Amino acid sequence: MFYLKQASKKKFWFILLPSLLLILSAVFSLRAFYEVSSLNMEQEKFKNMADKVDATVAEEMQPHSPTITKSTDIPSANPAILSQYKAFAQQNPEFYGWIRIDNTIVDYPVMHTPNDPKKYLRLNFDGEYSIAGTIFMDHRCSAESDHLILYGHNMKNKTMFGSILNYQDETYWKEHPLIQFDTLYEQREYEVFAAFFDHVYNENDTCFKYYNFIDAVNEDAFYQAIHSYQEKSLYHTGVSAQYGDQLLSLSTCAYHTKNGRFVVVARKCQNSLPDIVQPPPS
Repeated sequence: MFYLKQASKKKFWFILLPSLLLILSAVFSLRAFYEVSSLNMEQEKFKNMADKVDATVAEEMQPHSPTITKSTDIPSANPAILSQYKAFAQQNPEFYGWIRIDNTIVDYPVMHTPNDPKKYLRLNFDGEYSIAGTIFMDHRCSAESDHLILYGHNMKNKTMFGSILNYQDETYWKEHPLIQFDTLYEQREYEVFAAFFDHVYNENDTCFKYYNFIDAVNEDAFYQAIHSYQEKSLYHTGVSAQYGDQLLSLSTCAYHTKNGRFVVVARKCQNSLPDIVQPPPS
């Protein structure tokens, strides 16, 4: 009788275990399918936004008939939002600007939430859950900070900031030396001068931490930061920065060590991109 019970138990588990494995496999497959589908949908939304930006810029470049300005017109004290970003700013007031690297997948809106630092870590532009999140600027930064830091996920499909790890390769840097990062009001261009692996340090570590450098307390502090970037860089670009230059860093996760990061640093070009001329009112 004992042996019959043991045999029945073995038979039960022999049948149950494969069934459980099939169920688990199906669950993981469905989850993977959902994630891939979601990522594709989110990327398509970002592409549609980028297409609208390009279309507006192309329209603004078309010649318009000049209009006569009345002498009673009073210029506005507030800067005008660039035409290509007006609709997005109205749609979401936390929209800050746009990041683009020509001939790459990096072509995204940038969010800024000073009172909620990681809000867009897992939210899309519309504020809905998204595993890829949206590119966002460090909450401590402002338009005139010495150092602007943008964060984005290192996605397996290379979207968001997954592709910036290509800057490990010096040849890739030579092919993509410029980064465009616009605010709502100004088109800005930055020249890459360093790319390196790093990580998040312990609070009591006294070394230079790129993610804590926002504004230089003085000229020496600025050049110490530049020296640190160049010392960490995987290759020498021959590009540097002068005190007063604004820096831009793109930061994403890397897996060479615990809490690893990969960082691309650029300096603002002296001659930023010209603002698109606003068309005369119709």
